[in-house]
Amino acid sequence: MPLRADSCRSSLIVDLGHLPGGLASNAKAINQSGQIAGSDIFSYQNGAIFAPRAFLYDDGQLVDLGALGGVVSAAFGINVHGHVVGRASIESDPFFRLMHFYTTARCMT
Repeated sequence: MPLRADSCRSSLIVDLGHLPGGLASNAKAINQSGQIAGSDIFSYQNGAIFAPRAFLYDDGQLVDLGALGGVVSAAFGINVHGHVVGRASIESDPFFRLMHFYTTARCMT
């Protein structure tokens, strides 16, 4: 059974689920509106590599925030406006160095 991130709102635990194909979700931050930023772990190359992928949980929907053309992304925080901060790899720099801000379903450059 895959591991899933949970949220506790009003003493009720909510299962956030997974991105399609995700193995273990991890909630990192929640804002005043109940939006949650986190990451889900994926397996690549027949299980040889495990990599995170950033998500935003908003109003019951888990949104994949992408990876800027690479494979790896992770979310670390979210502000009152729903902007998520995190990191992502890009195809030419696979070492997970870039810092980016995200909105609900698109990356801001």
